[in-house]
Amino acid sequence: LSSIRSKKEKLQLPLDIYMNLFDTIVLPVLLYGSEVWGYEDSEQLEIFFRTFLKNTMKLNKQTPNCMVYGESGRKSLYIKIRLRMINFWIKIVTGDEHKLVFHFYKLLRKMHDDNYYTSPWIGKMEEIFNTCDMQNVWLNPLNFNTEWIKKEISL
Repeated sequence: LSSIRSKKEKLQLPLDIYMNLFDTIVLPVLLYGSEVWGYEDSEQLEIFFRTFLKNTMKLNKQTPNCMVYGESGRKSLYIKIRLRMINFWIKIVTGDEHKLVFHFYKLLRKMHDDNYYTSPWIGKMEEIFNTCDMQNVWLNPLNFNTEWIKKEISL
C-alpha cells in the first residue's frame, strides 16, 4: 500500500485511478479466500479499508463511516465478502456432483440439518439467506435460478 501511495504522490495520480489501483492490487489480497473464511469476524479488514478511504479522501478520523462509504461510492467489505460467499455456495450446490467439494457440502449440510454438527460456514450461509428473507433458497437451492439469486442479494 505504501508503494502505491508513493506512486500516487510522485505521479500526482487522480483519486479514481488511485482507488482503481487499490481495487486491483490490494483488495484481492485482503479478500483472498474470503469465500471460505468469510464467516469469521472481518472487523480488522473493515478498519483498514475505512482508514484507507479516510486517508485517501483526506477526511477526519471521526468522520462517520456511513459518510465515508457514501462519499467514496464504496460498499463495506462485509458486503463484498458475503457476496463472494454466496457465489461460492452457488457454485457448490449447482456444480458437478462428482466433485469432492459437492460431497463434503452434502455431508456437512446433512449433519447441520440433523443438528448433529454445525459447520461455522454452513451456519453463516443459512444466516445470510434467513437475513435476506430467502429461507426457501436455503431449503431448496436447486429450485431457483442462480442469476435471480445473485441479482436479489446483490446490494
